[in-house]
Amino acid sequence: MLPSDYSPCDRLLQALPHNNLDRLRPQMTLVQHSLHQNLHEPEAPIATVYFLETG
Repeated sequence: MLPSDYSPCDRLLQALPHNNLDRLRPQMTLVQHSLHQNLHEPEAPIATVYFLETG
C-alpha cells in the first residue's frame, strides 16, 4: 500500500479526483524495474497496470 501522503508523478493518476485515488491506493505498490525488463507477455491477459514515476 502506498503512504497516505503519496503524490503521483503520472499525469493520469494526477487527474483522478482524490477520492478515486484514495480507493485505488490500497491496491497500489511502488516497484522498480530494470531497463529492457519484459513487463507483459504477448497474448497474455493483462493482470497488472504500470504507471511510470521516473525514466
